[in-house]
Amino acid sequence: VPAPPKVTLQPELQVAASEGGKATLRCLFHGNPPPKITWRHGKQEIDGSAGRYRLMSDGALEIVSLYRNDTGVYICVADNGLGVATQEIHLVVNDPVKTPARIAGDENAVVTGELGSPLSVQCLTYGYPRPYVLWYRGHDISKGVYNDDVYEARSNVFIIRNLAMDTLGQYTCQAYNGEGKAALWVVTVRAFRPEGLYTENELLVPRETLPPRPKTQVSTTAESAETHIF
Repeated sequence: VPAPPKVTLQPELQVAASEGGKATLRCLFHGNPPPKITWRHGKQEIDGSAGRYRLMSDGALEIVSLYRNDTGVYICVADNGLGVATQEIHLVVNDPVKTPARIAGDENAVVTGELGSPLSVQCLTYGYPRPYVLWYRGHDISKGVYNDDVYEARSNVFIIRNLAMDTLGQYTCQAYNGEGKAALWVVTVRAFRPEGLYTENELLVPRETLPPRPKTQVSTTAESAETHIF
């Protein structure tokens, strides 16, 4: 039965975390169809795929490498076309506590881009003191990724200036802040397979295509009109 968004469970309305650490803000809505979740900090809408933010599959918002000015009210917005519901979550960022470097990222992470176009990859690091980040090819730390004609390295973000076959493969983000061991995160860079090229290279993937639309045949008589989907 179609239904507007409604709170499933009452979330934690105030979340506390330390400067340099990580906070996860949750809002739990259900509806039919399932609502799309977005977040705002004050009046500013948050891009859950950029900066220090990550929008999780369940609608939770993860914020890493916290600063004091991250303190404030975050508004979760659930919209499924039949209605809109909101929930306010208060985030408090406390004094920093020394913690080893950590990385918020999925295992077996994959990023796919267009051959011949730039591609950026972000490593969501946190900890205190704030971690130093090093990128390298595969698992070989001697193959560092630095600023040159191929790459642009910006701390926890690196950019492949022109995605090419020889830039595809695995990259490692290493984060270290002098506390404990270094944290590692591995991401595989792939590209969309050019049209008309057939290859078994696993780093070239076909584009997702919509299923073909059904053919529509219209038959009419003097008394009625029917549409048949084949």
